[in-house]
Amino acid sequence: MTEAVKGTPVAASFGVDLTAVDGVVLQQRAQKGEFVAQMFGIPWEVKNKYIVKAMPAGAKVASSNKSPDLWKPSFEDIQALPDLFVMKEESKFSTRCMFTCCGCRGLRPMDMKVLEDDVEKMNISKPCKCGGWIGCPYEMTLTDGATGAEIGHVTENFSSYCSKC
Repeated sequence: MTEAVKGTPVAASFGVDLTAVDGVVLQQRAQKGEFVAQMFGIPWEVKNKYIVKAMPAGAKVASSNKSPDLWKPSFEDIQALPDLFVMKEESKFSTRCMFTCCGCRGLRPMDMKVLEDDVEKMNISKPCKCGGWIGCPYEMTLTDGATGAEIGHVTENFSSYCSKC
């Protein structure tokens, strides 16, 4: 479980009113070199890049795979959706490869730049944390791209299993 600390409204810094969007679709850009390298066991990990698109009006996110209202878009449907912004990972090549070799690439430290029309709107900073189970809860800090002011902070709210017995 995570807790969010509220700050300046995030929607205010974007050109589009995010509160008016029914939902978003995250589309990760395929990295062909990474795919081929990992097929051969080479721990090659490239910077991730995501395109955030607005869901069409009336489309509903399903609560499970068996939901009758499950939206099943085709690749062409997703490509036709309007782009809202781009998210680009910023991290060191050596760090990505080392964490991939160790089997814990999701724990690597990184910054995620949120760009709208090639202008940085927000930065998401995630340090290397192992999680609350080891006394090092996950956390992320969101900062405004223009001013560097903190918008919000998310920290894992972890309590040990012993306290639940």
